[in-house]
Amino acid sequence: MNRVVLINCYFGKFPNYFDLWIESALKNPDFDFLIFTDNVINKKYDNIKFINIKFEELKEIFQNVFEFKICLPNAYKLCDYKAVFGLALQDYIKDYEFWGYVDIDLILGNLSNYITKEVLNNSDKINKYGHFQIYRNNMRMNTLFRIDNHSTLYNYKRVFKIKLCCHFDEDHGVSTIAENESDIRAQNINEYFDVDYTKFAFKNVNGENRNSIFKYENGKLIELFIDENNKISEKEVMYVHLQKRSMEMEISNTYTSFYIVPNKFIDEITLDTKKIKEYTMDCEYSEWKLKKRNILINKIKNNAIQEKVYRILKKIYIKIKYKRNIKMK
Repeated sequence: MNRVVLINCYFGKFPNYFDLWIESALKNPDFDFLIFTDNVINKKYDNIKFINIKFEELKEIFQNVFEFKICLPNAYKLCDYKAVFGLALQDYIKDYEFWGYVDIDLILGNLSNYITKEVLNNSDKINKYGHFQIYRNNMRMNTLFRIDNHSTLYNYKRVFKIKLCCHFDEDHGVSTIAENESDIRAQNINEYFDVDYTKFAFKNVNGENRNSIFKYENGKLIELFIDENNKISEKEVMYVHLQKRSMEMEISNTYTSFYIVPNKFIDEITLDTKKIKEYTMDCEYSEWKLKKRNILINKIKNNAIQEKVYRILKKIYIKIKYKRNIKMK
């Protein structure tokens, strides 16, 4: 058994490129993966385990953690509950030294190049965004979400009583809590590519201002881009996150080698600057225009305006409290 188990809870039809995710997970034998889903998967994998469960059953497991009635109206709201995995799902992960969560709208590279033995030994929490995080499996970290140190925009009692997804698994919650607790060793490994879902070309939200494509080769993920000398440069990355993006499958050969370009997975291509420039060209992203409207409507339905006002007032409160503490020192 490995030291780390990475968890995902997914309900509904898997993305059409889920087999590629499985391929990239299998090429990370030093990590185990645990998927809670209402999909029936009969195939067995060495380091991937599927727990067939209904959404209402999983909701009841989370409810057992809290003394108040929780709000969990749909699978998307599960994002806020990621920080509760360590406590709610303890029966499934009790033998692991670390647990974490991983999205399936990404392709993994070689995780062991980044999540090394040394990194694990010196960390209680690794990374800050919801697509990939790791926690030490102990009571301190498994109840991290319950800490209210007044530095976050939300506390768990509010988050788990409202319908809106509050990003409590990130800066609005546990990541900020961890960074403000002096006894918690939190570190960020930023060697990943988080695709900006509002742009057609692959642009890294938290990275350098360049457009890229990717090559996956037998467990290794390489970012390809045109450098300032108009030459093809390469950079190995931990994973690429394809959030909120529809992708076509145009792969005719084995899944062990393929390219990832905006809106599709493809077979081998001729690597020259002209071809890469074609795939990295900025253009109008009509898909995002359609999704943007639906996202806005859903947010309004879930009281997003009310929560926006709340966050503004909370930011003001935090700022005033911070200045007051500085003066007192």
